[in-house]
Amino acid sequence: MFKLGKMRKPTSSTLMEVAALAGNNFRTPEGEIVIQENPVSSWLFSNTKSAWIWLILRVYLGYSWLVAGWGKGNR
Repeated sequence: MFKLGKMRKPTSSTLMEVAALAGNNFRTPEGEIVIQENPVSSWLFSNTKSAWIWLILRVYLGYSWLVAGWGKGNR
């Protein structure tokens, strides 16, 4: 049987470091935690091919905004 020593209560910064270092994240020599970007969001925000998705989304939202505004203005 072994005896457990006194355990200290984990702080929020310790818990955040454990969560941040899970997966493919790493720490720089200066001690900063680098969290890599999600591949899906990286593709959506930095790839020019995803511009078509954004175009369709923006046109649809603009149309629905205009239709809703037109309905309020004609009452």
